[in-house]
Amino acid sequence: MLLKFIGKTALIIGTMSFAASSVQALEVEMVVGKKFSSTSSIIHGASDAVVIDAQMLNSTAQMIVDDLKARNLNLKAVFITHAHPDHAFGLDVITRAYPDAQILANPAVAQSFRTQMPKFLGFLSKKLGDQAPSKLIFPTAFSGSSFELEGEKIEIRYLTQGDTRNTSWFHVPSAKTAIAGDMVYSNTPAWTADSNPTERAEWLQNLSILENSFNALGVERLIPGHIEAGDELSPSEMIAYTATYLNVFSMAVSSSKTPEEAVEIVFKHYPNPKTKRVIERGVKHYFSAGH
Repeated sequence: MLLKFIGKTALIIGTMSFAASSVQALEVEMVVGKKFSSTSSIIHGASDAVVIDAQMLNSTAQMIVDDLKARNLNLKAVFITHAHPDHAFGLDVITRAYPDAQILANPAVAQSFRTQMPKFLGFLSKKLGDQAPSKLIFPTAFSGSSFELEGEKIEIRYLTQGDTRNTSWFHVPSAKTAIAGDMVYSNTPAWTADSNPTERAEWLQNLSILENSFNALGVERLIPGHIEAGDELSPSEMIAYTATYLNVFSMAVSSSKTPEEAVEIVFKHYPNPKTKRVIERGVKHYFSAGH
């Protein structure tokens, strides 16, 4: 494995192997945050594991640690799909439990992480209280298109735009599973407060790319970035849900004269009081940016 240093960030080049003595089908377990419905995934074989996304709250990140320890799994690495705190603040808890685990992200995601995450921590640390990380853990840039876990190659693919700029997704062939991060939402409103109309149009195009890739790869199970607990739609249903929400949101904000009017339109389509705040934040961002 080659390491090239760019500033303070090590860039891992090529394919990484987390080896094991024998090859068997991998399993993918989903962990869902109680407060934010954000997901993490534990990919594991008989003895080794890789985690995709690290949750936001310390207590939920501890759930990941507890699951790994209950299964007696050796955590080899944590990959971060995109630079949002509800998928990354939990790295503090996980790295304290597994100090030898590598923390990795696509190079563009790793750069976004260094730019954005200190701002998020400054804004959220008081609000989260003892659930906030004591420090930020920054991922190392990983430029490879795959890594091996217990003899199976897991693909990493990069996309320019999801609910924020720069994102990645993962394919676990033996489990016929894809892990999409916040490219895809399932029965919960998508976060639109980090994107403008042009970027949301790009997000919609990337959803089509994603669906075509899933069809070509034979993906049968999709883990989205956010999901209502106990609710697993098919991959095509989740993609359709996300695309429909983005279109409804864009229609509402572009046709409304006030933020309140836009929120009312979107909320009529997605009337869940628990997630109304997500709609309000997206609408506020649109109107404050003067679109």
